[in-house]
Amino acid sequence: MNNSTKIDYRMSNEIDTLLATKKDAFHHPYTPYAIQLELMEKIYSALQDNYKVGIFESPTGTGKTLSIICAAMSWLRNHKKSQMLSQQDNGGNAADDDDDDDEPDWVKETYYKSHLGDTKGLMEEYEEHLTQLDKEYSDIYTGDYDSEDNQGEFRNSYEVAGSTKRKSTAGNRRPRKKIAIEIENNDEDFLPDDYIDGSGIDANKSMAQRNAELNQEIKSMIKTIETKRAQNAKLDRIEKLFSDSDTAAVKVFFTSRTHSQLSQFAEQLAMTKFPSSIDNMIVNEKIKYLPMGSRKQLCINSKVSKLGNNSLINEACLDLRKKKTSGSSEKDKPHEGCQYYQNYQDDLRSTGQLNKMVRDLTFGQVHDIEDLAQIGRRFKICPYYSTVKQSSDFSAMSEVVSLPYQLLLDADIRQQLNIDLKNSIVVIDEAHNLIDTITSLNSASMTLRELRSLAGNLRGYFVKFMKRLNSGNRINLLKLTKVLNKLIDFVINYEKIHKKKIKNGLEIDANEMLSAGGGDLINIYSLEKYLRESKVAYKIENYVSVKDQVQGSSSNHTPLLFKFIKFLKLVTNPSKEGKLFFNIETSSLPPSDKFDNISMNYLLLNPVEMFREVVENSKCVLLCGGTMEPITDFTDFLFPYLNFDRDILTFSCEHIVPKENISVIPVLQSHGGMKYDFSFTNRNNHSMIVQLGQDIQSILSNVPHGMVIFFPSYKYLNEVIKVWTADKAFWSHFTATKRVFFEPKDSGDVEKMLDQYSEHISGDVKGESTSTTNTGAVLLSVVGGKVSEGINFSNDLARAVIMIGLPYPNLFSGEIISKRKYLEDTVLQQPGGTPQAAKAKSVEFYENLCMRAINQSVGRAIRNINDYAMIYLIDQRFGNRKIQEKLSGWINKRIIDGEGARSIDEIMGVTRDFFNYHKNRKLS
Repeated sequence: MNNSTKIDYRMSNEIDTLLATKKDAFHHPYTPYAIQLELMEKIYSALQDNYKVGIFESPTGTGKTLSIICAAMSWLRNHKKSQMLSQQDNGGNAADDDDDDDEPDWVKETYYKSHLGDTKGLMEEYEEHLTQLDKEYSDIYTGDYDSEDNQGEFRNSYEVAGSTKRKSTAGNRRPRKKIAIEIENNDEDFLPDDYIDGSGIDANKSMAQRNAELNQEIKSMIKTIETKRAQNAKLDRIEKLFSDSDTAAVKVFFTSRTHSQLSQFAEQLAMTKFPSSIDNMIVNEKIKYLPMGSRKQLCINSKVSKLGNNSLINEACLDLRKKKTSGSSEKDKPHEGCQYYQNYQDDLRSTGQLNKMVRDLTFGQVHDIEDLAQIGRRFKICPYYSTVKQSSDFSAMSEVVSLPYQLLLDADIRQQLNIDLKNSIVVIDEAHNLIDTITSLNSASMTLRELRSLAGNLRGYFVKFMKRLNSGNRINLLKLTKVLNKLIDFVINYEKIHKKKIKNGLEIDANEMLSAGGGDLINIYSLEKYLRESKVAYKIENYVSVKDQVQGSSSNHTPLLFKFIKFLKLVTNPSKEGKLFFNIETSSLPPSDKFDNISMNYLLLNPVEMFREVVENSKCVLLCGGTMEPITDFTDFLFPYLNFDRDILTFSCEHIVPKENISVIPVLQSHGGMKYDFSFTNRNNHSMIVQLGQDIQSILSNVPHGMVIFFPSYKYLNEVIKVWTADKAFWSHFTATKRVFFEPKDSGDVEKMLDQYSEHISGDVKGESTSTTNTGAVLLSVVGGKVSEGINFSNDLARAVIMIGLPYPNLFSGEIISKRKYLEDTVLQQPGGTPQAAKAKSVEFYENLCMRAINQSVGRAIRNINDYAMIYLIDQRFGNRKIQEKLSGWINKRIIDGEGARSIDEIMGVTRDFFNYHKNRKLS
C-alpha cells in the first residue's frame, strides 16, 4: 500500500490536547481500568495514524466491546468536528476556491461561519425531531399489533413457543405468541411461475397480450419517473445536509458471528454518549445506529418467517413479492402477496413519508434489530426492505452499522444491499473465526447420500406436477434430474474408471466432473441460471418439507436443493485458490452401500482475495477478539500484501484480573511418573488413562465448586469414560467428589444441561447441597464443541479448567490434506522456496489451528475483575516453549514452572495454597 495515497485524517491541535486527558478522552460510561484505557488508546492510534489493519487481543471479561465502541466513536466524532473546523479554517472546499478567488478572506470567513451556524441549526432541528418522535411513539415496542384485520397468512407473531427474549434496549416487550404449524394442501403453492428462456418471449401469448403488457410497463415507468421527480423536489433541508456532508461516508461497521453477539453490542452502545460533532449544540447529537440483518431476523410475515431456514425464507419472500395483495375490501379472502412489502412499495411510489418515519424512529435511540421488526408491525411496513434494502438512504445519516459476518464478507450481498465500505472503519469482533468463516462461505460439499435423496425428491415432485408445469420448467427439471444422476454415476464409477481407490483429499478434476454431469459446461451454466432465477428450489423444498410432515418422516428437513445450488455455483465458477476433492464422511445413519458417505468437496484454500476488497476499500479494519494468537495466521492468510511494520498495528491486552487470580500449570507427568502423551498414536494407552483419572480425582478434591475439563474430541471422551467407569470403585469415588455432567452432542440439550450444572453449583455455594461429600460439579466437554466458545463460566461455575492433550484436527481429513498441500506448493513456487521451508509452513498452520482452539477453550473461566481460577494443561508437550509462546499472552505470563518440573503432590500443594489465599481474602 502506498502511504502517499492515504487520506489525511489528522485533527486540530485542540482535539489532540483533549486526548492528553486520557480518562475523559473516550467518554467511557464508567471509570475505565488501566488496560481498558490502553486498549482504547491503541485502537484510536490505529485510526488516527492511518494504519490499514489493527489486530487486537483483549480477553473476554475485560470490557472489550465497550472499549471498541468508545475508541471508534470518539475518533469518529472528533474526525467530523475536525473536518468542519478544517472547512472553516481553509475557507471551504478546494473545489469551490476558483469561484471565490476574488472574494476577500474576511468575506469567506464570515460566510463559512454563517454556514457552520446553519449546519448547527439544522442538526439541532433534526435531533429535536427525533426526540419528539421517540416520545410520541414510546409505546411502540410494547404494543401487540396482531389485530383481526391482519388474519390469515399475515399474523405478525412468528417466534415459536418457549423461545426466550432478552431485555431489549428499548424497554419491555410484549410476550411472543405461539404459532401452530399449519400444513397447507393447496398444490398451487408448490408450482413455480412459468419459466421463459433468455429470449423473454412467451410463445403462448398473443400479440395483443404482449402489447397490453408493454403499454402497462411504459405507464408504470412514467409514473415511477414522475414520483422520483416529486421525491427529489421534496428533499428536506436536513436530508440535504447529510447527503452533501463530506463526512457522511465515514462510519463504523461492526460485525460479529451471531445475532446474540450483535444484540449485546447494541446494549453496550446504548450505554454510551458522545459529544456532538458541532460545539455548543443545545441538544446532544444522538448516535445514529442501524442494525442490519437478514430476512430471518426482520421478516414479520408469519407465512414466510415460520419456515426457519434462511434459504427458504429468502426464496419465499421473493416468491411472495411477485404476487398481488388483495385489497382491504376483500377481508374475507386470504392475502396472496405480502401486504407489508406492498405497503413499502406503495409508500415509495407516493411521498416516502412512511419509510422516513421508520428511518427516524430507528435513529431516535439505539435499537436492537428486534425493535425494527416491531416498528414494521406498528406501521404495517416491511422492516427488511425499509431498512436493509433502503440502506443507501440510511447510510448517509448513520454513524454505526452492525451486521452479521455474511452481510459484510459476501461481495454479492454487499452489492445487493448497497453497503459501501469506502473510507469507513470496519470492526470484526470474535475475529478468531474470520478465516474459517470466509472459507466456509466460499466452500461447499455434497455426499452421495444427499445427491440420491435430492434426485428422489425431484422425481416425486416432477411426477406430481408434470402436467401443470410449462415447457421451460419441465425441460430444466429434466436437465437437473439428468445432472444429478450423472454425478451419482460419476462417484460410483470413479474407482473403476481411474483404477484408484477413493480416499480423503483425492483431487477431482472439475472439468471431468462437470462434463460427466451434463455433457458440457454450457448446460451446467444454464441450469445454475435457471435455479437462481426461477425460484423453483423454494417450491420443491417447501413441497418436500410439507410432505415429510404429513408422513411424519422428518421434522427437520434439510433443504438439499439450496445446498446443491451453492455447490454447483462454486464448482462452475471456481477460484484459482480453490480445490475439488473427495472425502469420506462420518454419519450416524447406516449407509445403503459403500458409496453413501463419500462426499465431493469444494474448498477455498486461500481467503486473501475474498477479503482484499474489504481491506482496500476501508479506512481501517480492526480485527478484535479474546484469543487472536497466533497472529501470524492473519498476516499470512488474510493480508500478506501489506507491510507489517507500516500498515499493521498489533496489540495484546493484559487480562483485567490481578496476576494472583490466575495460575497456569503444565502437568507433564502422572503421579506414577508416566509422561503424559496424548498424541494420536499414544492417547489410548490404558495405563495412562487410568493414572489420568486418579490425578484428576486429586484435582477435584482440592478445587471448590465448579470445574470444566476439555477433551480433544467426543470420541476420545467416550474412550476415557469407558476406562474410568470399568473400575466401579474408582468411578464411585470420582462421582461422589463432584457431580459429573457431560456435554451433549445435540445442541438442543445444551441449555438444559447448563441450567442443571449451574443450579447444582449454586446449591453447593449456598450450602444447600444434599450430599455431605459432594462439593460442586465437573463438566466433561470437548474442544470445538458446544461449550468451548460463547458460553461464560464465571466465578464459581469454573474455579478450574483442565485441558487434556493438544486438540489437533484430524491430519487425514480431506480438508487438512488439501490445505497443507496448497501451502507447501505455494512455498515451493516462491523464489528460494525449499522442501524444508514448505514443510515448516504447513506444520505451523496445523499447530496454529490447535493452539487457537486451546486459547478459546481455557478462556471460558475468567470473566470479570474479581474472578479467579486455576488452569491445568495436561500433556508433556505443554512444557515446550514454542507451544507456550502460542498461548494467549495473559495465559503465557501466568505459567508456573514453564518446564513443568513439579510433581502431582507439589501441584496439589500449589492448588491448595491458591484457593486458601482467595478464601481468606474473601473473609478479610
